[in-house]
Amino acid sequence: MRWPRSWARLECFSEKMKHEPVLLQEVLTGLGIQPGETVLDLTLNRGGHSLAMCEAISAHGRLIGLDADASALVE
Repeated sequence: MRWPRSWARLECFSEKMKHEPVLLQEVLTGLGIQPGETVLDLTLNRGGHSLAMCEAISAHGRLIGLDADASALVE
């Protein structure tokens, strides 16, 4: 599967920060994300959950990521 370039940047960002998302599988199961959906992540931070959400929505979905802490996005 071919991923958009923006997802590659998110993956690199997540790897760089060595962030291990907490309760990742529980979050994905609870949200019930399906391929092609649009997902809004309001706690983007280091992108650990968002990367997994991107994989769940596939190349046909859309992820919108925001964070109240602007410094978390520049790290």
